[in-house]
Amino acid sequence: LLIDHGSKREASNQHLQFIAETYQASIIQRDATTTTNTEETSTIRSGRETIVRAAHMEIAEPSILTSLRNIITIDKATEIVCVPYFLSPGRHSTVDVPNLIAEAKEILGCEGLLQQCDDDDDGLVNILSSQALGTQLEFMLGGVDELVDMALKDGSN
Repeated sequence: LLIDHGSKREASNQHLQFIAETYQASIIQRDATTTTNTEETSTIRSGRETIVRAAHMEIAEPSILTSLRNIITIDKATEIVCVPYFLSPGRHSTVDVPNLIAEAKEILGCEGLLQQCDDDDDGLVNILSSQALGTQLEFMLGGVDELVDMALKDGSN
């Protein structure tokens, strides 16, 4: 679950949805090139189907709670990784989003949605959180370096 701030500008909110769809497509393509079983068409990560969804911390829908609820009830996920999609490890990505995830887990637990009836697992949906995108300095610097190279190559302002 990719989580951004949310915006009054709909195009900004749609951009996160586009990123989620593009990321999922890249996982499908990556897995298709690495799988040895050519009949297998689902996206697999460690033997599990992978889906990517988007949520907004505030202002816009879907909210973190709504997205988590949908991932559990519609997508039938049993393991969810929440990724704060923020460029800096500020208050939103380090405090607000983790608090909203914790609140959503509490609500979903009270609704009984964190209990699954599958005999294959321990009966719980596992909701994990990663660090914010911007906390990974090496990846961020690599992205900045590529942007600089593109600007120099294009000669754009």
